[in-house]
Amino acid sequence: MKKSEADRYHHLIGVQSRRMTFRDGDFLDYVIMICLCGIALVCIYGIDNLLTQIGLVACALMIINFPLRHGFKLKTPLIVKRPQDILYMVVYRLTNLEPIILIAAAILILENVAIYFTPQLPHKVELVRQVGFYLIYLNFAIITIYRTAILAAHLYKRNLAKEVLLETPWKRVVVKHPSMFLEIFHSYFTGILAHIMMLIPWFLVVSYFDFSIIFIPIICVANYVVFSKSLAGILRWYYRDHWLAHNSELEFIYLHGAHHDAIPSALLAADESGFLEGIIRQMLGRPIAMFNPLMAFIFYTNSIWKNVTDHQYIPGIFPKQKNPGRSQHAIHHHNRLEPYGLAYNLEIYKHILPEKQREKIERMSDREQEAYRLDEILNGFEWNNAKYRWYLQLVKKYNSRQ
Repeated sequence: MKKSEADRYHHLIGVQSRRMTFRDGDFLDYVIMICLCGIALVCIYGIDNLLTQIGLVACALMIINFPLRHGFKLKTPLIVKRPQDILYMVVYRLTNLEPIILIAAAILILENVAIYFTPQLPHKVELVRQVGFYLIYLNFAIITIYRTAILAAHLYKRNLAKEVLLETPWKRVVVKHPSMFLEIFHSYFTGILAHIMMLIPWFLVVSYFDFSIIFIPIICVANYVVFSKSLAGILRWYYRDHWLAHNSELEFIYLHGAHHDAIPSALLAADESGFLEGIIRQMLGRPIAMFNPLMAFIFYTNSIWKNVTDHQYIPGIFPKQKNPGRSQHAIHHHNRLEPYGLAYNLEIYKHILPEKQREKIERMSDREQEAYRLDEILNGFEWNNAKYRWYLQLVKKYNSRQ
């Protein structure tokens, strides 16, 4: 990797502040952030929409929980002291765009142009739009039912959850706030709100763009090709976006911090994102929101389900994480900054995949494989580190009790 390209991943304008947790002095910024979430819900879904109402309840609980879990100090909000950082956020996102997001947008626009110039054809755009809305709600229902089953498992095994967390860096939270009910429900509503927020770009696309029932076969094939070719680019985009989220203080508080505020359970997850961050990432990072509603439903339901499952970093409680050694994202949620990337080890990963997918990994170019190893290349990250070995021992100890 050229030095100029490597430097781009760690470029920051202004003050660098490495953050993993909220502090009591973040309270007013946090309230502003949650209020922005509420405004977005009302303006986009509408006040009478069920997603808005559930989201507003979650917003209220987030504000109540903050002083209970962190305390609070009334300090001048960071967004007031450093408003220029908002502009920097925009610059970072525009300079981190991957070509795949532009290709997905181009396909969406081309379909709308084709629909516009062929009004004589039975496109049935309103029917497709209505189905699209149903699919959004179905996606939310499926994941919420799964998340609620996980909630029940955590409540039933809350003493085990506490026992596990006392052996992790989360001990400071459990000792300070011994109510596991609070921590479990906070994690649950964090995931609910993150899910509702990340669906906003998909809701907007279904609301304001047309999809033709006639073009479904060709568009679905195009969407599949875009998605299948996007992984290496997304890994590069994600590393940069995630590094910013932990090294720019405003980005941590307003975008990513909520994703690390809850105990490291499957309950908190939606798509690796905080609340407002979910909107931005689905608009400018991942292409799925711009797919045909059917393909968006398939990809979103599969990816969110997997993301929820893969964030179960309290072993011994449903859902059981398969092959915990394939990634080191767990140690990131146990309060280690690195790795910033998703940190998959291809040598481990390919041995647990079906043969066809294994062959696909073996055919990867050096450039594609490099996307998986960005932490090792940029940070000197060592895969077989002490924190990783500790986590595998934790999993081995408690998974037998599931």
